[in-house]
Amino acid sequence: MTKGATYAPGLVHILSAMETCPSYQYRFDKASGKSYLKQGTTKCLHYYFYFIDELLGLGYLRVPTYPPFSLQAYFNGHNWLVNKLDGQGLSCALEDNAFTHISDYTAAQKIAGALDVQQLHKKFDELALKFCPLTRPFRRLTTGALCKWNTPPTSSSKMTKASARSMKRCSA
Repeated sequence: MTKGATYAPGLVHILSAMETCPSYQYRFDKASGKSYLKQGTTKCLHYYFYFIDELLGLGYLRVPTYPPFSLQAYFNGHNWLVNKLDGQGLSCALEDNAFTHISDYTAAQKIAGALDVQQLHKKFDELALKFCPLTRPFRRLTTGALCKWNTPPTSSSKMTKASARSMKRCSA
């Protein structure tokens, strides 16, 4: 992405890569006369749909071409926070994905702490339908949710007093 340029929301690029993924193989046990599925891994083609979203900023959805179609979504939380700060009229600056200036650290921390995981999962569902329509028939019957998203821990957005002081020195 070019520094200082503005970008419209939508699809940016599609890339593909051969990667390993979880899989199931059909097996037949001659001794018992029973069939079963054995869990394992295989190589399969993955598509990376890079997008710019109004809420998330730049991100991607990784779509494997082999069942069980375990989707992976990614977005940069710093870009999300920049969008939120801009929306509230607060200034900030990023340099190599690090904040070098935030006009109101307390407000930024409050916004970062309010990231709604359920809203995030809903957004990921929308992206899954857009870039992998095959997910629609697999909608979970119990909850009606489109996909089950695991949100792993990420680097903390909480600022300590020391880091807030050092950021103030950087922005002075």
